[in-house]
Formats: sequence, C-alpha cells, structure tokens
Amino acid sequence: MWRIEYDRSVRNYIYDSYPYTEKVWQAIKSLRYVESGIPAGDVKQLEPEVFLWTVEEHQVIYRRLSTERILRALVLKPAQ
Repeated sequence: MWRIEYDRSVRNYIYDSYPYTEKVWQAIKSLRYVESGIPAGDVKQLEPEVFLWTVEEHQVIYRRLSTERILRALVLKPAQ
C-alpha cells in the first residue's frame, strides 16, 4: 500500500472547494491501493516518477517515490 501526501496548495484547494472536490479527493486516496502507483486511464508521465493524471474533471500532478512507497500530490486544478 502507498502513503498519500499532499502539498499545502493541493490540501487547501481540496478543503476550500469541498464538496466540489470530493470525487477527485476520493480518486486520489484510492491510488494507495494501486500496486504500481500509476492509475489506469488518462495518465501521462512528465518526467521520471512524475505523472499527470486527469480524473473527475481535474488534473493531478503527482510524484511517485517508489522506495518510500509515497505518492505526493503536487498540483490539483480543474481540467481545461
């Protein structure tokens, strides 16, 4: 299982925009159970261990720290 961490701006966006962000927050939290740490669906690798995931009408940029088993949400914003 992965540990999920959020940069402060991501955490603030989730809390300030709740309940609008509830589905995307649940989707992010569900990543802890994905063995590879990479979700199925619309995901692009931006650099080694950094991914852009489009889910629930939002874009999530996150870093996968494989050795520590941490997924850190760096950016969360509405999809264009």
